[in-house]
Amino acid sequence: GVFTPNSIAGLVGWYDANALSGYVNGNSVSSWTDISGGRTAVNSSAAEQPEYVTGAQNGRPVVRFDGTSDRLQATSFQDAFAGTTSATVFVAFAVGPGASSDTEYSVLDFGANDGFYRFAGDGAGYLSDFRTARITAEPIGQPTSGSHYMTIRTGSSGYEVYRNSSLVESTGASWGIGANLTIGDNPNLAGVDLAGDVFEVIYYNSQLSISQILQVENYLVNKWGL
Repeated sequence: GVFTPNSIAGLVGWYDANALSGYVNGNSVSSWTDISGGRTAVNSSAAEQPEYVTGAQNGRPVVRFDGTSDRLQATSFQDAFAGTTSATVFVAFAVGPGASSDTEYSVLDFGANDGFYRFAGDGAGYLSDFRTARITAEPIGQPTSGSHYMTIRTGSSGYEVYRNSSLVESTGASWGIGANLTIGDNPNLAGVDLAGDVFEVIYYNSQLSISQILQVENYLVNKWGL
């Protein structure tokens, strides 16, 4: 049959812009349904709600963040990882337009500390997803334009980051999670709001195998034209 993320066990978070209903082009997105269950990401503040934009990526809609204050948050997301120290996350997104070498941003925040996806000072990531201590200045060369997908997996074999299917960081695991998942920002840091689009976010509460990672990445590539 056709592969979808729920073809793999352990799916605990699935946010797909293409599956959003009840919005038309230009609407503010107050709620992004979690297809896997009840962890819907919301924002009740109209000034902080991203925009629903149709036909933006491979003919499909996206959720667009303004780089100023937009964010969506799924509270108590940590409950999905009770009893485990393993996880895998996939995110497909676009940066810009208007980004430059001075651009800082966070696409997802679910760490136990103040991490983000790109620092203007060196263009590198300072990722904290699933970590007690954020990575310093890795991976290098985080994007300032275009559409991309990133995969992070952690577990007994360590901590790995893939960007567009290439391994860009490998280090020891340092398990740690925050209480809530934030999409489009890190609410604990100023100036890292994403100016760009999020297409799809997929979380598993296990360390997927390489073959499983390739399945999900191929699904994203084909669906979103990456």
